[in-house]
Amino acid sequence: MKITANGIDIAYDDHGDKDAPVILACHSLATNRAVWDAFVHELSDQYRIITPDARGHGQSDAPKGAYDFTALMNDVTGLMDALEISQVHYVGLSMGGFIGQHLGIHAPERIKTLTLSSTASQTPKAGQEALDGRIAQAEAGGMESLVDGTIDRWFTDDFQESHPQIIEPVEKMVMASPVAGFVGWCHAIKTLNLTRQLHKITSPTLLTVGDQDPGTPVAASQAIFNQLPEAEMVIFPESSHQHPLQYPFEYADLVRDLVDDYENPDKDIWDDEV
Repeated sequence: MKITANGIDIAYDDHGDKDAPVILACHSLATNRAVWDAFVHELSDQYRIITPDARGHGQSDAPKGAYDFTALMNDVTGLMDALEISQVHYVGLSMGGFIGQHLGIHAPERIKTLTLSSTASQTPKAGQEALDGRIAQAEAGGMESLVDGTIDRWFTDDFQESHPQIIEPVEKMVMASPVAGFVGWCHAIKTLNLTRQLHKITSPTLLTVGDQDPGTPVAASQAIFNQLPEAEMVIFPESSHQHPLQYPFEYADLVRDLVDDYENPDKDIWDDEV
């Protein structure tokens, strides 16, 4: 499905009971909404799940030029408005987590809970330089030139060898990503600097991270966790950036626990041991 919001066409899938509480899940850079297939399968019997293709990805519009986080956040709230959804349980992976933090800071009334996975609250100078290199590589050699390095950052060697049925579709997603969308997002990510504003996030928040993630390491999630008044952090063992794909059932269960506890106000939000 497609809908026009915030001046662009946004492709999305809408799963589950339309009257159920809504989970809105946003994917990582250079992928698309298909990364949530297992997540949707696990949770759509209980919740309505919206999975959009972010600006510049999948079947959504990919305008040229640098993107900024105000527009990227407004893509999400614009989609919610177009679908007449007032509040969501927001799940964001990597760049989706950047948007989640912006929503928690600037549009807290739209967010019930936040799940922030493989993410960070700021991009250091070394990260900015790495993004510049990837921008140049994508513009010179296309997305195909980024596949091997991306997969190596996202998955451990052991997982790559033992799970080709997961790796191959992700490789195809990376190759199919529009260069303009990748470059636009990289420019936005270079500007990420939210650490000093994180105290404004009041939504119950779940942070998840792989213990071998080189791009958004445990320390990046810990820095976010330290600033939040109501948060839990879970570290997935022997996994990297795409730990929701490596542990799809465990990941879905964690989100289910967070959402269920919120929707049951008589229960302490962190009653259950994660």
